[in-house]
Amino acid sequence: MLRKIIFTGLLMMSLVAAGEIEKEAQETVNAFKQNIKNKEMQTQAKKSVDKFYQKMMPYVEQWKKRIYYDEKTGKMIIKGDVDVKTPDPDIKVGVGENKFLSASDRIYIFVSSSVPKETLIQYAKSIDELGLNNRAVMIIRGCIEGCRYIRPTLKWISSILHENGKNKNGIPVQFWIDPLLFRMYKIDKVPCVAFTEDVKLAVIGLSEGLKYNLKTTPKTVVSCGDWSLEYHLKQLYKKTDNPKLKAILAEVKKKSYVEKR
Repeated sequence: MLRKIIFTGLLMMSLVAAGEIEKEAQETVNAFKQNIKNKEMQTQAKKSVDKFYQKMMPYVEQWKKRIYYDEKTGKMIIKGDVDVKTPDPDIKVGVGENKFLSASDRIYIFVSSSVPKETLIQYAKSIDELGLNNRAVMIIRGCIEGCRYIRPTLKWISSILHENGKNKNGIPVQFWIDPLLFRMYKIDKVPCVAFTEDVKLAVIGLSEGLKYNLKTTPKTVVSCGDWSLEYHLKQLYKKTDNPKLKAILAEVKKKSYVEKR
């Protein structure tokens, strides 16, 4: 039951972005908010979520076939492939060791279908090459052509992760659909890269863009522009003088030197 509720909540957040079933979605958000305050499942929360779930069952089933849901972390991850069966990703943002960033650090890359695809492919490749898969994530505000039709979004993501068909296995990088993160960091243009420290959640499975779900006040700096990830990281480092970003940039420099030899 809890898994069903968490999945429905994540789906609801995506549908809000498309402006659909807003009333039911808001009721569900309020129910989750009440649940967080009381730290146990409330009767009203269950009624609201069940009502929403029944209404959206056909769409939930459609999404479940093409989305990887991790019960331990509560993350909804786009597989990035529609017609070819792809193994579930074993990366979990915020989980596991990383030589640069702590478990509460994030690199959010805010994008959309308006960003040149080559730029998006390079972002994904850079994340993977630098070993940031479990700390960095690419985020879109909503679905292409609306979230009632997931296939166009999946095809678009697939084309990025599979480098327009050049990469059979795909780049192991996550996409999240999360309009709440766009709102929290006031992202009104893309691409933007945010470096955030101290992200600690009250309830794993709810958006990291919900203020009442954050046990801390994350420290964030943002860089916007159609630039490489390396350039964004340089701009973020200039703003913060953060040693973690310095270490990542040193790795970028080392890899560039090795490739040139």
